[in-house]
Amino acid sequence: MATRINVIPASEFIVATGHGEVDFGETRAHFMKIMKAAALVPSAHVLVDVREATSQMAPFEVYSLMTVFGEMEPPFSGRLAIVNRPKHDFDRAEFFSLAARVQGFQVAAFQDYEEAIHWLYPPHPLDTEIIRLTDVKAK
Repeated sequence: MATRINVIPASEFIVATGHGEVDFGETRAHFMKIMKAAALVPSAHVLVDVREATSQMAPFEVYSLMTVFGEMEPPFSGRLAIVNRPKHDFDRAEFFSLAARVQGFQVAAFQDYEEAIHWLYPPHPLDTEIIRLTDVKAK
């Protein structure tokens, strides 16, 4: 089955108030909608690109955003890669991915777009088998 990757820029789900602050309720609702849509597609993975985001979500907001996964029905079973450029000493994407992995979800943070894409694509099954056959014959 073909792998499908949905690339979501920060502007698609981060919502700002008229004062430039993050409207966390709306942001969380948009993120939930995006992830629910992805959960309905077999073999779908999501890349969230927040490199250009200027918001300063507090750690509890980042954690609350991650809890979206536990509220979804059907659950999201794909991979989620977050590409960011940490602007301070606190890496929000890494915190999000760590909290999600503890909950059993496949989430990883990257600062390199190509590395994120590579992580999202699973190895081709035939390649895996060829490697295993070679290893067996070598022994």
